[in-house]
Amino acid sequence: MLKKLLSTTALALCAAGFVTAAHAADLPQKPAKLVTYQKQQSFDGFYLRGDVGYAIPVAPTAVYGGSIPFLGEDLSNTWLIGAGVGYVWNEYFRTDITADYQFKSKFKGHTLCGGGCTPTYSDERDSLQTTTVLANAYYDFGRFSGFTPYIGAGVGFAGNKMSGLASTNPVGSGSPRHTFIGGDTRWGLAAAAMAGISYNLSQNLLLDTNYRYLWLDEARTKNDSIGKKVVYSDLAEHQVRLGLRYMFQ
Repeated sequence: MLKKLLSTTALALCAAGFVTAAHAADLPQKPAKLVTYQKQQSFDGFYLRGDVGYAIPVAPTAVYGGSIPFLGEDLSNTWLIGAGVGYVWNEYFRTDITADYQFKSKFKGHTLCGGGCTPTYSDERDSLQTTTVLANAYYDFGRFSGFTPYIGAGVGFAGNKMSGLASTNPVGSGSPRHTFIGGDTRWGLAAAAMAGISYNLSQNLLLDTNYRYLWLDEARTKNDSIGKKVVYSDLAEHQVRLGLRYMFQ
C-alpha cells in the first residue's frame, strides 16, 4: 500500500512539473533591457564637385556714351573652371553652391558715326573675365543603369571684369589714331538654367556632364577723357561642362 502511494505521488509530481513548465512557456517573457543611444550627425548627403567647361558667348550689345552703338560685336569662346559643395536631400532633389572662374574672352566690334568721324575698332587687348557665384537646385529623374538625367536652375552674382577698350582709327583723321579706355569690374545678378546627366563611376564618385545657359548682366569700361564709357549689356553664354562629384558616405 505504501509502495503504491509513493509511486502515485511520484507520478503526480512529474505531471505537475510538466504542467508548470508548459505554463511558464506560455507566460510573456521579461523584456530585454532597452539600449539607448544618441544618433550621430550624418554627412552622407554632402558632396564636393569640380568642373571644367567651354563657354560660347552670345554676342553682347555694346554702346559708347549711352548713344553710339557698336556694330559686329563679338566675344571669343573661352574656358572655365569651377568648384562647389552640395547636399542631396532625397532621391530626386539636391542643391549646391558653386564658384566658377572664366578665362579671358576677347571682344571685337566697331562704331560708325557721321560728321567726319571714322570707324574705330577694338583690338586684341580688349577682353572680359568673369567670376560667378551661384546657388543651384536640381531635380534628378532617377537612376537608370547608373545614369541619372537631371534639370536645374541657379541664381547668384557675376563679377565681370573688362580689361579696357583699345581702339584704332584706320584713317587717322577726325580723332586720335589710337585711344584706350581703362577697364572696370562690375558685380551684378546672374542666373542659370541647366540640363545634364551623371553616371556612377563608383559608390562615391559620379561623372557629370551638362549644358548650362548663363546670363551675366553687364560689363563696362571706366570713363574716358570726356567722361564717357562703353557699356556691354545682354551678356550671356552657352556652356558645356564636364565634372566630378564626390559623395561623402
